[in-house]
Amino acid sequence: MGRGQKRSWGGGGGRGGGRGANEWKQDKRPKAQQEYLSRNDMSNAAFEEYYLAQDVVPEGEWGAFLAALKRPLPVTFRINGSGRFADHLRDRLQSDFFAQFGDGKLLVDGEQVTPPRSLPWYPNGYAWQLEFSRNQLRKLPLLEEIHKFVVAANDAGSISRQEAVSMVPPLFLDVQPHHRVLDMCAAPGSKTFQLLESLHAGSKPGQTPPGFVMANDADFMRCNLLTHQTKRVCSPCLLVVNHDASRLPASLLPPPLPDGAKPPRLEVRFDRILADVPCSGDGTMRKSPDIWRRWNISGGNSLHAIQLRIALHGAKMLEVGGRMVYSTCTFNPIEDEAVVAELLVRCKGAVELVDVRDCLPDLRRMPGKHTWKVKDRYRFYDTWDEAKEICYKLEESMFSNAQKAALPLERCMRFLPHHGDTGGFFVAVLRKVRELPQEAGGPKPAAAAAAANGSAAAAEEAADEAAEDPQPEDAEAALREAQAAGAEDGEGEGGDAEPKPEGEGAAAAEAAEAAAAPEATPLEAARAAAEAALASAEAAVAAYEAGNCDGASRAAAHADACARRAAAAAAPKRPAQEPRQGQGRPGQGQGHQGQGRKGGNKGGDGEALDAGDQDDDEAAGTTGGQLVNVSWVRGGGGRGRPSGGKFAYLDPVAPLEDEETLTTLFDYYGMPQDFPLRSQLIMRSLDKTPKRLYFVARSVRELLLADSKEVLKVVSTGLKVFERQVVREQVNECAYRLAQEGLPLVLPYITKQRLELPAPLLLELLHHRNIILPGGTEGDTTEKGAPKGVKPTLADPAVLAALEPLKLGCVVCELAAADARALGFAAPAHATASDARALAESGAAAAAAAAAAAAAAAPPPGDDGAEEVTGGLAANAPLAVVAWKGKASLAIMVEKAECLQMIDKLSAELKKYQQVTAASAAK
Repeated sequence: MGRGQKRSWGGGGGRGGGRGANEWKQDKRPKAQQEYLSRNDMSNAAFEEYYLAQDVVPEGEWGAFLAALKRPLPVTFRINGSGRFADHLRDRLQSDFFAQFGDGKLLVDGEQVTPPRSLPWYPNGYAWQLEFSRNQLRKLPLLEEIHKFVVAANDAGSISRQEAVSMVPPLFLDVQPHHRVLDMCAAPGSKTFQLLESLHAGSKPGQTPPGFVMANDADFMRCNLLTHQTKRVCSPCLLVVNHDASRLPASLLPPPLPDGAKPPRLEVRFDRILADVPCSGDGTMRKSPDIWRRWNISGGNSLHAIQLRIALHGAKMLEVGGRMVYSTCTFNPIEDEAVVAELLVRCKGAVELVDVRDCLPDLRRMPGKHTWKVKDRYRFYDTWDEAKEICYKLEESMFSNAQKAALPLERCMRFLPHHGDTGGFFVAVLRKVRELPQEAGGPKPAAAAAAANGSAAAAEEAADEAAEDPQPEDAEAALREAQAAGAEDGEGEGGDAEPKPEGEGAAAAEAAEAAAAPEATPLEAARAAAEAALASAEAAVAAYEAGNCDGASRAAAHADACARRAAAAAAPKRPAQEPRQGQGRPGQGQGHQGQGRKGGNKGGDGEALDAGDQDDDEAAGTTGGQLVNVSWVRGGGGRGRPSGGKFAYLDPVAPLEDEETLTTLFDYYGMPQDFPLRSQLIMRSLDKTPKRLYFVARSVRELLLADSKEVLKVVSTGLKVFERQVVREQVNECAYRLAQEGLPLVLPYITKQRLELPAPLLLELLHHRNIILPGGTEGDTTEKGAPKGVKPTLADPAVLAALEPLKLGCVVCELAAADARALGFAAPAHATASDARALAESGAAAAAAAAAAAAAAAPPPGDDGAEEVTGGLAANAPLAVVAWKGKASLAIMVEKAECLQMIDKLSAELKKYQQVTAASAAK
């Protein structure tokens, strides 16, 4: 999340009020949209004409289809995770709330209230639909209670509000813990959340799966939203990157070998790929009714080319035997079947459609179409031969033909809104059965021949040297060749990144820039870029006049990128300001946020300050303090990195290698030496004392290490596990306290500074946020003058005896094991040295071993080991909070919203247990 953005879920941040506002009672839509909807003018003649001609709706259902599109979309949510804890939340929803609807005949002002219903096709009954009007919500207390519970559970990560059909694509991917997964167009992140859930399915406390998820989006700001959305999974197996999906790096160059030799390039391949591509979005009309007035045929036609490029690039990066899901939220065959059919034709049998009729049998769907019409702004066409001489901005790939009609396109799926009271969606499940042909992005024959005779490494090394060390006299020719090949990748703000040249054009462009950059003055660079922009603009005009719309688009994008480079080169350079000691540069690092002023608690005696309170203006990239040398660093050019590096707007990723800090962490928290802090703990700055420390899965670390040329634009990675703590008037042995979000991962390995509390005492601590220790008297006051006597005093002899040997500083307060079992929570976990070794080995080799054993793995009969499975979710982890032991008080360091959710969860189960116990005693 970027600096200045508010954390928002269910009423916090965004338009229409601050945290805690009741969003269901407010109409937050723009005024123009409200006025449009108030006229009940949901109609569009062009929309109806187009889809009647396409015949996407079964005969006799057109009226129901339109009526469904004009109704508001119901609220749907799903329970996160799986296993015992998800079952417990589902049962509580049914017994505490939904059962009160009885026979379903509740009335509000004569209007019947629709009871909540479970989505029959979603596994285990974990997805639910609510269809309440704002008027009903205001007047029926039961609905208000349900709404409050849903918002609180969403904030805590127990559930996710998500459109029903949006839940479908990840289910068809069938992600397993050992899979390498790519989400090509990931923001805002609800589907990425599902992919991470599947990856962590079956994980026990303190363990990470051998696979990982790479989530990409072309919009940098939406990458921050993606990071925030997936934060609740608490996964170290996520890597968020910022690229045009059709230009994602398909290969990486690892660092030189110990003998100085250049290693072979690493092909980036994935076992599962989700390509939920940008689309015209007419399937979301129920959620965004203003699409009714904005819809036109050019929306889908203009997106067809980029959708096809994304699908082709995804197929290229898919491992043989892997599965890719292509999906859109539109009914348009030009964006749906036309893209899939063209992909299958170009891949020449290397990719096939998977028949998934038996998967999710209760989910109603329509089969894909074999033929369709194509329309420009003037008329419909049936074939390319009919259209190619007279059409306006159409391409041959949009049309069906005899070859495409023979493909099994009926295996595609279209979801219509009146079939399940949902939005509209399209899904196609594809499997790669062999390498792609060269013209579709597969390996070149020369490379295959070199591999056959053992000279592949030499050929790749020669190619790398040619690309990295071009001759200056060839720069001009290379630049011309690059311009002819296509457009370069831009780094503009917002929107989609500009296309980048492929193949020889890309290498030539890189060679030209590398040759020209060292010797060119700013004026010469600006002049050269301006001339390139002019030449590309002229090429775009010529291509357009020749009817090559795709070439014209690429040339225009290149002209725009060159023009921006010219403007940047010509702009006067301002001298960099050195930050004052102890003060950082303005601007917060992207991708991670500390808890800030609201995240911690200074305690009843004012002894502890959260790191965010010490220096809120401190940039994550640097604090102006002493910088450290590390064995490797990725990204962050200009952000605390003395030299080198790319993508200056990103924070660097570097390992924590300070042995003094590492030794302190091991000793203070009693972690086993096998726990992989020394290899998998990273920082997002090069300061000697970074503010936050993150843990990354070994599979993610291996990918980062392989990227020696830093081609991946890493926005966010790692799970925050430690945060620097400032203490006033107290000697603290460890400079870092635990972070609440990383607690589920590291808690099983902590043998010191742990305190078990009985349920009533833990509930009291959560409610008051701090408790006075016997050393603190009622007359004491905090630094701000607040009386400490208003807080309860800890008097439990057993707890005091357990607390006394613990050092001042960070402490983990957790629910006592006996109470946890009695109330249905996960008991405190304690990992072994073998668990720590397994965590350190969960990389690529472990993924391969897991893949080989996945089919044979089966739980033994009667095994109830699922009781301790958390699926990586903090909401399902043992009930524990990070606290601070001061001289006079014990204070928790958790956000208020999370405290409230824990209070609700614990008090509800405690009340039930007491009622059951009382009833048993009465008998």
